[in-house]
Amino acid sequence: MTEQNDVPAPPSGPHRGPLLPLRHPAVTGALGLLLGLAAVGIPVLVGGNGDSAFGTTSSGPLRAPADLNGFTSFPDMERAQATNAYQRASAKRHAIEDVRSGQRLSDDYGGAVAMVRSYADRPQENFLDLRAVRSDSPKPYVPYEDPVDTGAAVPYDQLLTYGNVSCVVINTFTAAGRKPAPDSVNTSYCQRSGGGLTVQIRIHGGPLIHHPDQVAALVDKAWSDLS
Repeated sequence: MTEQNDVPAPPSGPHRGPLLPLRHPAVTGALGLLLGLAAVGIPVLVGGNGDSAFGTTSSGPLRAPADLNGFTSFPDMERAQATNAYQRASAKRHAIEDVRSGQRLSDDYGGAVAMVRSYADRPQENFLDLRAVRSDSPKPYVPYEDPVDTGAAVPYDQLLTYGNVSCVVINTFTAAGRKPAPDSVNTSYCQRSGGGLTVQIRIHGGPLIHHPDQVAALVDKAWSDLS
């Protein structure tokens, strides 16, 4: 693992949005058809012209892995466990959210093929979003901070690198000279990009958030499945 704390690249996007800032496009009639397909479990491909302003692009469909090291599609899990109309409606709503998020991601990459899929583990303790787009992306950005100025053992914002994966983490304050506790590390997201493909995993809750190395392993798994 290596650490970087001053990488000049644009920041990543907001919660459940694309990798870069949103433009909030209107939902077209064609998207309505896509949403209907997703709601009944049919794989959907969004984007496709590969005309991206962010570097090398590639072509080909992106299909979410059925299993991601024990994580499965959250809407599919909800649908399988649903016992009433409310639970079935919730599963449909989350499936639609995934498709809309994928459309926004595609739009922000100039129409490149993109997908977003929400996952959970079987105990439903950990929740994450898998985001993928057939385009290169800049390395994640974190602001420079000298921990000497704050008397901290590690910077508040930190970029950790595991092989080809970069992880943005936020550290709870630990005084200089002390070893940070494992639960003081909070993973925002991990990303791998190159050769016309970007894969990002963002954590939404659960103890996995304290283990960026494990999140990085999930990114590599998704990368292998999607390449």
